[in-house]
Amino acid sequence: MSLIYRDQFLHRRYAKPGKIECLATHDKVVLDMLKKGRHSGSGITFHEPVIVSNPQGVGATREAAQHTAEHGGAGSGSVVAEWTLPYGDYAGSVLITHKDISAGGDVPDGSYMKPFGLQTDGIIEELGEVMDSYIFSEPGKALGVYSGSAMTAGVLTLLGDAAETQIMNFNIGSTWQVSANDGSGAHSLLGSGSKGYVMAVDYDALTVTFRTDPVSGSAATPTGWDTADTTIFLFKNGDFQGTSGNTPTFIIDSFADWIPSTLLTETFKGVTRGASADSRLSGARLTSTAASGLTTEERIKRLVTRLNSTFGGTGEKLVIMESIQWQKLASVLEKRGQRPLDGKTANMGYQYLHLQTGRGSAKVISAPKCRPDTFWAMEMDKWTLRTLSGFPEVMKSDGFQMLRKATSDSYEFRIVAYPHLSTPYPSRHGRGPIDIAA
Repeated sequence: MSLIYRDQFLHRRYAKPGKIECLATHDKVVLDMLKKGRHSGSGITFHEPVIVSNPQGVGATREAAQHTAEHGGAGSGSVVAEWTLPYGDYAGSVLITHKDISAGGDVPDGSYMKPFGLQTDGIIEELGEVMDSYIFSEPGKALGVYSGSAMTAGVLTLLGDAAETQIMNFNIGSTWQVSANDGSGAHSLLGSGSKGYVMAVDYDALTVTFRTDPVSGSAATPTGWDTADTTIFLFKNGDFQGTSGNTPTFIIDSFADWIPSTLLTETFKGVTRGASADSRLSGARLTSTAASGLTTEERIKRLVTRLNSTFGGTGEKLVIMESIQWQKLASVLEKRGQRPLDGKTANMGYQYLHLQTGRGSAKVISAPKCRPDTFWAMEMDKWTLRTLSGFPEVMKSDGFQMLRKATSDSYEFRIVAYPHLSTPYPSRHGRGPIDIAA
């Protein structure tokens, strides 16, 4: 009977609409802010219109206006093309042994239920953590960088401006693979895809210790991880997007997929974008040349002004920065402020920053998973995170919250998400470099 009680417990725990999504997005401000859409039955791809300008059928004469309006190509209407958007794949599993279930007895409200619920809640939250990392990642989905030549006895030190942020991606027992490249092209895994298992994490030294056995053994370097290459990229097991000797599983596009750091002419989601087409289809960028000599505050204002003037945007932009970089900017602005000395409680910080530009304003917020070297300026209501089912969904099409394993005396709690992130208005969003040295 105990298994029935466990299944009923899970049914009640996740029956409330929105409960699972809330667990996945809780305390992830940008992921939670994204408009959600569920499109079960829409097929394995979704088609979304691309809009970068108004219809162009105007002129001094009716004939001139009709000439553009009636030719049927781009410019005859607002929609210039359609994105062809595949749904991604991501899954989560946690095993509960039959022995553990029996240990819980037949009391549905017994104390054993609390750690049982923590397991199932935890895997939902972890999927949300990974998705939060991936919407801010570069296209290859790398979540850390280290020097291969400096790796010794399974210990590596994360490098780069993002190291202090990326350390939070490494948890005890998680499984990783590595590549000498960032996974965004015809790249391959090192060591024939050898796996490393995290056994220790030092948040102060920014070091991660690996072993080659998932359960036991001392620290050891997986095959190929200590190659002489000075820059090695870390990927969660199975998430590498490189295509050399690997067939990647599409997970989700990030903001960086939609707004690349460098303007290239390419076909993206079935649409040609770039300098030889319409560069606004790749969003706006504040180049390193344009940013040179400017503070982070000035860079934000420059990009927001450009989005709301040259790129035709409107209204307030939401600017997203990594939390430590946000605090640096806040400290600079706080030094300019005045504090009332009236004997009451002193408010010594900001919930968010508000900057006024020559063309609209910017509300600046912090997001821990955002890259420290990049800020994003967005119109968040123009983004949609769609899924085929839920974000995520508990797999229970057979009527059970848990599935019996065929090769062990265990039950598996499975969740799955089929997401994609998209915007019909790419020209309303942009990115810029942060002055890390400030």
